[in-house]
Amino acid sequence: MVTALWQVVAAYLFALAGGAISTSLRLEHKALCALISFAAGTLLGVTLFAIFPEGLNDSGVWPVVAAAATGYVLFFFISKYVHHVCPACAASHFDADATRHFSEIATALIIALAIHSTTDGLVL
Repeated sequence: MVTALWQVVAAYLFALAGGAISTSLRLEHKALCALISFAAGTLLGVTLFAIFPEGLNDSGVWPVVAAAATGYVLFFFISKYVHHVCPACAASHFDADATRHFSEIATALIIALAIHSTTDGLVL
């Protein structure tokens, strides 16, 4: 139990340090697009090589397929009809001036990510 607590604290501190470093950097549009692509690839890799196999072992094929399909459909409808969830995800579709707009919503994104990561950590 104590080891798990230290792992959560360490993960939180590393995330905080990463956020502090990234906000202190003034990235150009091309570098920002490269980092977004790297982050998306990392998330896909973790999903395909860690989360899906564990889900298949624990739950079977149909619950994992149903969960993935539900998440995809939900994300699609939110992005299409409510609000574009991640403007940075379409990094090639905006110009360099749009990257300056992200700093205006950075605080809201940081708070949302902190809440999301905290709930993920509690579940794990």
